[in-house]
Amino acid sequence: MSGFQNIGLPDWLVKQCATLGFQNPTEVQKSCIPPTLSGRDVLGCAKTGSGKTAAFLIPILTHLSRDPYGVFAVVISPTRELACQIVDQAKVLGKPINIRVSLVCGGLDRSDQSREVSAKPHIVVATPGRLAELLKYDESVSISKIKYLVFDEADRLFEDSMASCMKTIIENAPEKRQTLLYSATLTSVLQQVLKLAKNEPFQWSNDESETTVQELDQKMIFVAPAAKDTYLVHMVKSELEINPEAQVIVFTSSCKHCQAMSQFLHQVNVSNVALNSAMRQKLRLLSISKFKSKHARVLVTTDVGSRGLDIPDVHLVLNFNVPWDSDTYIHRVGRTARAGAAGKAITFVTPNDREKVAKIEERIKKQLEVIEIDEEEHILPLMMEVNVGKRKSEMSLDKKDFFAKHMKYKAKKRRKLNAESNSFAASES
Repeated sequence: MSGFQNIGLPDWLVKQCATLGFQNPTEVQKSCIPPTLSGRDVLGCAKTGSGKTAAFLIPILTHLSRDPYGVFAVVISPTRELACQIVDQAKVLGKPINIRVSLVCGGLDRSDQSREVSAKPHIVVATPGRLAELLKYDESVSISKIKYLVFDEADRLFEDSMASCMKTIIENAPEKRQTLLYSATLTSVLQQVLKLAKNEPFQWSNDESETTVQELDQKMIFVAPAAKDTYLVHMVKSELEINPEAQVIVFTSSCKHCQAMSQFLHQVNVSNVALNSAMRQKLRLLSISKFKSKHARVLVTTDVGSRGLDIPDVHLVLNFNVPWDSDTYIHRVGRTARAGAAGKAITFVTPNDREKVAKIEERIKKQLEVIEIDEEEHILPLMMEVNVGKRKSEMSLDKKDFFAKHMKYKAKKRRKLNAESNSFAASES
């Protein structure tokens, strides 16, 4: 089977796919679109960059073009960045039928979002917390008549941290609906979710012997903790010197470390943007926009950037820390080598990381190749510049008092939410 015309799509959507450069469906699209069109629930498990978003948007748009009414589909995403990306793709794919898509997520005005959803757009793309909030406290917001409920990156959505919000969303959705779950990793949580399904869903997953794509070159560097910053500067500058068009993503372990590393890289003349959950939503979107448009070649991020960022030209992913969870590693390195392109992922490994590396290698069923770097030639000459840059960045961050402002903002937001909730409860009584 080749070509979107062979899987039951209307002509307008086949043309739109061609306009966007989608000539032939990917494996997950070929496998999951037909059963979705036939009315079945679907669980699709495929590698990052394999076209999962289009796999659920295309059948939704196909059905919507035949019966355009009210809120037709709700798509749930674990991160704001992924939600924004789904909105953009839905608008582009659905442009010929004047699709109306609303974004519902934290960091944006809740009243504006409430009015948008009340106006009954065709598709609502939401993060769990904000949608659950609207469903609880705003009578004008309803998803009781939707035809599709989609869980993207479903393994994250059904973790304990989101359980309460997910319960609220599912309870407010109609029983008679199509449920679509997509993920890059099939976890025990999703296995439990499947057992609750009223009808047996169609299940498809890629070759489980490979959890990362073949085009991805995965390596590691053994490095002393005190030298990690110097190795980072060397690796980033080397990549940008070899290829001035290259884009690099650096993953860090926390918001504080992300912000500090971004400041530090600026001090050593590496232009970059930061992305973490301690940033205001407008700044997060601005960072992504600058990176996507190549105004910034380096993105420093926490794991908030490990899912959903579809940037085809990322050449290198650097794991500054080794994640405990091997699935997190898979999602991180999945930001490169997308859609058949080549890419590299390099992980910094300290003596305390061997157990974590062993788990990752067992999960991906291959050993990470070890890179050797001549420290005398490449690392020692950088150490003075790095040490000075570190001191300057630490002073700069203290002056900006970034995290104190963030905590103050979060406390203000909690007070506002509590006040609105109490007001709603009082009006109900």
